[in-house]
Amino acid sequence: MMFFISALRADTLFAADALFYAIREADHEAFVDTGSLRGGEPFPEVISTAVSKAHGLLALIGPSFNVARLQEAPNVVAYE
Repeated sequence: MMFFISALRADTLFAADALFYAIREADHEAFVDTGSLRGGEPFPEVISTAVSKAHGLLALIGPSFNVARLQEAPNVVAYE
């Protein structure tokens, strides 16, 4: 199985990394939006592909998440 992990870097990166390694330890695949992208890759296409291949999606939202940020354009958080 493959899992997509979406995390805001500021306050959920540690949890995202822990989930990534736990999923991999259980012999499953994981994609973390803060660490699985390589430089120069087209963000929207890579995210869309990873989400479409995922069997599960884990969205990590921490206490510093600002809902108003979803209204800003362009917004990669809203895209995900």
